[in-house]
Amino acid sequence: MIAGILLVLLGLIFIYVLLAKAGIFQKVGDFVIRFFNSFKQ
Repeated sequence: MIAGILLVLLGLIFIYVLLAKAGIFQKVGDFVIRFFNSFKQ
């Protein structure tokens, strides 16, 4: 039971690190900022 939860957590951390290295979060952040700016105008 606990081992399964640990495996899931490790998988999530691994995916998070891969996405961070790929710069995905920065791209998503830029997109969200642009979206809100165009929405305000």
